[in-house]
Amino acid sequence: MLKHDLVGYLETIIRKVDNRQAVWDYAPHRDYAFIRELFAKKSSLLKEIYEFNALPSRYVDSSWHTFFFSFPLPMNRMKHPAMEKKLSQVVLESIQMRGEWFFDFSDPLKRIALVPSETLQRAAYMGGAGLLSGRIRKMIEKPKADLVKKNLGESAYYFALKRAPLIMNVEYEDVDSIDLFGPELADDVLRMGISLLGACFSFAPESLRRRVKLKLPKSYSGLFLHPHSTRDSRKHLYLFRRILLQESGTLCRNLLN
Repeated sequence: MLKHDLVGYLETIIRKVDNRQAVWDYAPHRDYAFIRELFAKKSSLLKEIYEFNALPSRYVDSSWHTFFFSFPLPMNRMKHPAMEKKLSQVVLESIQMRGEWFFDFSDPLKRIALVPSETLQRAAYMGGAGLLSGRIRKMIEKPKADLVKKNLGESAYYFALKRAPLIMNVEYEDVDSIDLFGPELADDVLRMGISLLGACFSFAPESLRRRVKLKLPKSYSGLFLHPHSTRDSRKHLYLFRRILLQESGTLCRNLLN
C-alpha cells in the first residue's frame, strides 16, 4: 500500500466508520504492522499519528503563521475542519512534505515528536535550564540566586537545582558563556534546550524532523540543522523522555510508555 493511502486509512478510522471489517481490509499489511496493531487495540495513538502527518495546522507554532499564510487567521476559523485541511495542505507544500509521511512510532522514544507544541517547548526550556545545574548549585549568595530564579522562572530554577543533577547526562559547549544575571537568560535557556531537542531528531527522516520543527518558534528552527551522532540522538531522546514524564503528567505517560 502506498504511504498516501495510509493517511486515508487513518482518516477513515478517526471518523469511526460503522463497517469495521471494510476498514480492516483496507489496512496496510506488512510495512505498517504497527498501525494495524494500534487499530486492533483501538488505540488513541492513531489519532495522534494522523494529526501529526496530515494536520500540521493544529500544532504549528504561531510564529510560523506569517511565513505560511498571507492573511490573518482567527483561531475560530483555523479550527474549522475544512479550513484545517486547507491550511495544512499549505503548510505541507511549503515545507515540501506533501505526500511525505512518517508512521513508525513503534519506538516510544519517537513519540516525543507527537507531544503537543506547548508541552514540547516547555520540556526544551527545562532541558536548557538543566544544563545550568552545576553553575546554579554552586551559588552561595542569596541575592544572586534570587535574581537567577526571577530571570529563569521558579519551576525551571528548582528543576535545575534539584532534579537535573539526577537525570542530565548531556553537555552543551557554550553553557559557561551564559549570563545568569542578564535579561536574555530565558532566551538563552530556550535556545540551548531546543538545540538539545534538535539532537534528538538529527538522524530522523525529514518527514519527521520538519514536522517537529513546526512545533517550535521559527526563530530557533536553525538549531535543528546541527548534526549529532546516532548515539547522542538516542541519549538526548532518553533525556527528554525523563523530563516529559516528570514534568507533564498523565498526557505524556500515556503517550511515551
